[in-house]
Amino acid sequence: MVKGKIVIQKINCSKSRQVTFFKRRTGLLKKAKELSILCDAEIGLIIFSCTGRLYDYASTSMKSIIERYSNAKQELNDLPCISALEIQSLREENASLKQHISKLQESHRQLMGQELTKVRLEELNDLETKLDASLKNIRAQKDQVYKEEATELKQKIDRVEQENIELRKKLMSQIVQNINTDRKGDHHEHAMSSNHPLPILELLKLFTAQDPNPIKTGSTLLPGNSARGLSANDDQKDTSVPILNLSLSPPEL
Repeated sequence: MVKGKIVIQKINCSKSRQVTFFKRRTGLLKKAKELSILCDAEIGLIIFSCTGRLYDYASTSMKSIIERYSNAKQELNDLPCISALEIQSLREENASLKQHISKLQESHRQLMGQELTKVRLEELNDLETKLDASLKNIRAQKDQVYKEEATELKQKIDRVEQENIELRKKLMSQIVQNINTDRKGDHHEHAMSSNHPLPILELLKLFTAQDPNPIKTGSTLLPGNSARGLSANDDQKDTSVPILNLSLSPPEL
């Protein structure tokens, strides 16, 4: 059997009213406790019965809840009162902003080539002019980025080439030093002893093979860059490595 809808009005029968109050009070206190636990809410509940009896529930402290309520109420009362004219002005400003946003969205869609069927010829020409100007700026920025990257890459190449030249000079200086040391030996076996990681001839061949433009110095092939570093210029000589006759004929025993 379907329970009929309860009419919300005062119960005239005192006994029925007392029973209803007891049941609903218990349910209300239970729901308040559950809400406090589930939602971590601070709840204060005060009930006075028709006979004047007090029933209350507080999730923390009733005194602290009442103080918090009083402070919050005072803050609300201290807020400035907004007049109806100010509210109307805010509503008009809100409507104007919505209209402006709608126009911006429509313009964006047109720039993307969408919704152009209802656009007039003058507007299409204006749209084309804007797109041409945008493309010109984009291409100019793109060219600038390419130039900066090319300049940076050229600087890196120059640094690597300079480091390569310095390494070649150091290697040639070491080779010349080893040759001079070997020529001061007493015999050929001492000059080609195991104190050197590589024989001088093999080291020269290896170094010469790495340079595409070897140049002859004396009777020995030297790399082009290194030979230029060792040769005399028109105005001055590179004194870091002396120019020697690198003939490697074995000494007479």
